Amino acid sequence: MESPINFNYTLGVFFDIWGKQFDQMLRQHNCCNMSTPVRVYVNGIKMPPDNTRNIPLKSRNEIAIVYGTPPDVIPTAYQWPSSM
Repeated sequence: MESPINFNYTLGVFFDIWGKQFDQMLRQHNCCNMSTPVRVYVNGIKMPPDNTRNIPLKSRNEIAIVYGTPPDVIPTAYQWPSSM
């Protein structure tokens, strides 16, 4: 997220700006059974479920929200150039 002010944005703030919570978003799109877990990974590392709102949005971090059984390896979608 880009902003003209210096602010520590988090995944929770992102969803707040969107006007959604994880469970509301999933139910709205009828994509899941709410008893099936949703897991959040940052750069392939599983985050504690009670801390997802506080995950910072930092440059080059990849956040994957996984519903159901996660793959053996969380894929990396983008290869950052080494000159950046």
